[in-house]
Amino acid sequence: MYGFQALSNLSLDLTTVGNHDLGSLETFNYFLENTEQLFGPRMITTNIQFNGKPLIKNRFKYDVKPNGLRILSFAFLYMGDHNFNGAEVINQTITIRTPEIQQIIDEYGPKTDVLVLNCHIASREQEANEVFWEMRKQFKQKFNYEVPIILVTAHSHQTHTYSCFLEDGQLDENCYNTKAGCYGRNIMHVVYRYYETKFTFNDTTYKGMKMLSKYYFDNFNNQLSYIDYDTGKDIGLAARLNLSISKFDTPRGLEVRNNIKQLETNLNLNKILGYSKYKYLKNNLISQGNSLQRLWVYSVYPNVVYRNDTEAIPYAVSNTGTIRDNLFQGPVCMDDVFTIMPFPNYIYYFPKMLGEEVNCIVDILNEGTDVNKNPKYLVAYRAEEGKYYDVLSDDYNHPRLSEQFALCSNRSYNETAQIYKPQTQNVTNTIQVLQYYIENFMQNPNQMIFSVSESDHNIVNVLMWISFIICALIIIPVILAFWK
Repeated sequence: MYGFQALSNLSLDLTTVGNHDLGSLETFNYFLENTEQLFGPRMITTNIQFNGKPLIKNRFKYDVKPNGLRILSFAFLYMGDHNFNGAEVINQTITIRTPEIQQIIDEYGPKTDVLVLNCHIASREQEANEVFWEMRKQFKQKFNYEVPIILVTAHSHQTHTYSCFLEDGQLDENCYNTKAGCYGRNIMHVVYRYYETKFTFNDTTYKGMKMLSKYYFDNFNNQLSYIDYDTGKDIGLAARLNLSISKFDTPRGLEVRNNIKQLETNLNLNKILGYSKYKYLKNNLISQGNSLQRLWVYSVYPNVVYRNDTEAIPYAVSNTGTIRDNLFQGPVCMDDVFTIMPFPNYIYYFPKMLGEEVNCIVDILNEGTDVNKNPKYLVAYRAEEGKYYDVLSDDYNHPRLSEQFALCSNRSYNETAQIYKPQTQNVTNTIQVLQYYIENFMQNPNQMIFSVSESDHNIVNVLMWISFIICALIIIPVILAFWK
């Protein structure tokens, strides 16, 4: 709700809802009750239904800018198997072809200069392409008009800008795909230039637009002030918009800035919990020492969660999407914990699964993984056949494990995972797990405790024996020499 309140105070022309806004019941209810008051026509969503009706009344927006540019906008959420508290995401292409959306396109299409598709869909996902492809077809078939399209994408926390791809793999230079990262860290500044064109249908000629050029300013240029090394001129965001830094924030922007500072204080976000000796990267391979995924699977789970009073071996199956950001070197505060682990997923487990069942499930979930990337689900080591494991996941991921039971186990697909009580008291969800680890195992830059896998144990044992032999070869001659 804090995010909605802050967002509503910004000078936005358009925004839409994402999966996390719908996934939290508290946030979802707040959205339903307050979105019209907070955003009015600026909040739209096109392909989400609730109780058999559109989620909100605004399914599109048509806007004429002061310079006369006419913009038609739609907004789409990606399809998924998430629980959206009764909200249903409808296939994007099916939605576009419904009579309601067809009527909007028929009415506003001939008087549209730019079509904006605001998609909470990852830029390189097929669904984002399908939205663009279908809209391109609609405008060509209905009006003989290749409307300029701005495809605004989100969801995968990355930064991308490139021309769209047609179904045959060719570039469509009259469409631009943009994604500005995550958490409001970036202000993506893209300058589009258009030139006027004509199109004709039903014996009538209409004015349209064609994309002439687009220019994307790199993120470092989006600092308010940035001095160009070669020219010595300020090419920062404020200067490009002909504003002084002191005048950049509007009164409402200043209010948002002050509210955020107050929230940081109220939520104790700046409280230092511990210190990280290294920078741990969320996207580094689990085999790399500075991988945050490795730290999570090899050290956090064993030291905070695993119990040693059970018959079966505790065994975490961790979704790489659980970790959302890097852990930076130096002091670690509460804000870092929420940034890395924003969702309080509760720890669940399936008791006493055979190693071969576990391996089968993990293998299926990770089918098609790029060999140069981490698989979707990570484990510290491959389970040993014939041994029993308590398979740990969380309330988001355990249904995905049970979906594979029919192929890998005699267990029922409908089997419900049990709540796991970690060895650490009063720690029940992933946010608390990470916070406890930092507070207890990262209290100075030199402290770092790793739990190792069975294969790592073998390596450690070999290294210990090598060290023992080397020491013996050095010490024994010294003793003998002294004895003589």
